[in-house]
Amino acid sequence: MSFFNFNYNFKRESITHEQQRKNWKIEFFKTYMVVCLGYAVMYLVRNNFKAAQPFMKEQFEFTTTDLGWIGLGFSISYGIGRTLIGYFFDGKNTKKILAVLLGISGILAIIIGITLATLGKTIGFLIILWTINGAIQSTGGPCSASTIRRWVTDTRRGTWQGIWNISHNIGGALAGIIALGAANIFFGGNVYGMFIFPGLIALFLGIVGLFIGKGDPRELGWGSIEEIFEEPSVSSEMEASSMSKKEIVIKYIIKNPFIWLLCFANIFVYILRIGVDNWAPLYVTESLNFSGTVAVNTIFFFEIGGFVGSLVWGWISDKLGGRRIFLSVVCLIVMPFAYGMYQTGSLVIVIYISLFLIGLLVFGPISLIGISVIDFAPKQATTVASAIPGTFGYIFGDAIAKVAIARIADPEENGLKIFGRVLHGWNDQFILFYVSIAAAVLLLVFVAIEENKRCVIRKKQIEQYRKENSYEAV
Repeated sequence: MSFFNFNYNFKRESITHEQQRKNWKIEFFKTYMVVCLGYAVMYLVRNNFKAAQPFMKEQFEFTTTDLGWIGLGFSISYGIGRTLIGYFFDGKNTKKILAVLLGISGILAIIIGITLATLGKTIGFLIILWTINGAIQSTGGPCSASTIRRWVTDTRRGTWQGIWNISHNIGGALAGIIALGAANIFFGGNVYGMFIFPGLIALFLGIVGLFIGKGDPRELGWGSIEEIFEEPSVSSEMEASSMSKKEIVIKYIIKNPFIWLLCFANIFVYILRIGVDNWAPLYVTESLNFSGTVAVNTIFFFEIGGFVGSLVWGWISDKLGGRRIFLSVVCLIVMPFAYGMYQTGSLVIVIYISLFLIGLLVFGPISLIGISVIDFAPKQATTVASAIPGTFGYIFGDAIAKVAIARIADPEENGLKIFGRVLHGWNDQFILFYVSIAAAVLLLVFVAIEENKRCVIRKKQIEQYRKENSYEAV
């Protein structure tokens, strides 16, 4: 792991913090480009599977349940890997780690494409490969969050992490278009091309990303980001500096009730996200009899809505003084209107609009829970803290959205019995969505109250610190 350790063996540059602030944008954007572009491309070798599902059914006779089990393997390994692998990555150069993970994920996608081309329908092998891909991709988001936190102060993090969050919306939106286009142009329309071509892109950019930017401003001989922008470190970070990684995780994460509330809320938020994102292509083809082209476009409109949501919600939360969970609750309260349009719509344009609105709203809590959970933990535990809600989201929320909805929607199955009621058919998936909205709101209200108290205290600390120390913004 020495390759991934930070290298601080530079001569300390004799430049003032004011000069470091002036040079910060150039150095930050080198690294920021790597984490944004790298995470976007990760979705090219993730959402390509979603776009490929109708064609896998057509060309290789996969069933809806088959596809659900393959997706489940990814969800479980992705969820577990976020926390377990993230624990070992904390304190490492997560910018380098992200680039390596991207390259490996690209290799796996190429292997999957070759497997389909040579062996055809091999459920067991595909589950294994897609499960490994889930583990490899699991810490892509936490590694990005850790890198951003080393380069951005807490008062600006909502904006910059929100902008970063659109990278996976861009990657997700383009995944189906790029995969299908490449398959048609270079592979004669064969579905295995939807894996090989995105895999080649990921491998190339993973290699390039290793050599651009630094994982921490101190690698340049600068101070920490708090020193550069002259903001006080939060008390938890000062205390955590003298603690072991295990002690930090136990005190600030395992024993923190608000992180657990965020984790359980994230289960229901992921049901809302994945239940639409994963199944929209099949829903519109099987329930509404739309074409395969429209099916691929559903991913685009959902992700474009998420793109806008990720872009604005983080910025708005900064303007609200860091009240990220309050804003999440607002998004959830409005959400039933968008899901209602999706449920009752029968025209292509209505479905597109509803998917855009769902993406816009659901990526409020999706992005803000990820930002908020970091606020509750010191910098030394950023990777694992940002990973834990995702672990819950993927192991439980993602799995429920994939396997449960697959069983509910599959005409060859008998539906799913919940509390004495049998849910069967595409329309019954919406019962799961509305229950998830209510549960998420109930859990997040408690976090929003605590968050408001913390925001008031933090604002006073920064104002007092800047009164006592000269500060010139750049």
